[in-house]
Amino acid sequence: MIRRPPRSTLFPYTTLSDLKPLDIEYMKSLHNRVNIVPVIAKADTLTRKEISRLKKRILDEIAKHNIKIYQLPDVEEDEEEDYKEQTRVLKESIPFAVVGSTQLIEVKGKKVRGRLYPWGVVELENDEHCDYLKLRTMLISHMQDLQEVTHDLHYENYRATRLADGSDSDGPGLDKPRAAVPKSDTDIKL
Repeated sequence: MIRRPPRSTLFPYTTLSDLKPLDIEYMKSLHNRVNIVPVIAKADTLTRKEISRLKKRILDEIAKHNIKIYQLPDVEEDEEEDYKEQTRVLKESIPFAVVGSTQLIEVKGKKVRGRLYPWGVVELENDEHCDYLKLRTMLISHMQDLQEVTHDLHYENYRATRLADGSDSDGPGLDKPRAAVPKSDTDIKL
């Protein structure tokens, strides 16, 4: 019997700067197991030009090392124009440059989530400030595809590898019999 590995639909790989050798190795070890979506953290510390250059360098490194990242599905011809445009914008935004904050700030009489600086406010939900909304839109509108890719590609690759190895375990030493796990509190005897 081949046990299903823990289900992970998405692995957001976050970096603050150029990819380091450790980042490359880590993504190489994961890219056949989970959907990787590259994310640039703390985008508010970079200018738009720096973000653009960093996005290009990250994508170049990913391509150079043959790392598979989650690819948004192609849009069919009969789809609505708005959806086609949204998908095009999302594809161009990868890796997503985001800003994180749990702070609510009042801006022009309206409460927004963002960061307050002496020179102004960085709003999470403002496309001019970061790609947070694009990332959220991608996750929500393509969740079904993410789940299908996880099952149809990653799990099936895992399963085929296990069958080819003649192994039914999750790794070395894990094919030993396991102790029975109680199904409910009534199965536990003190």
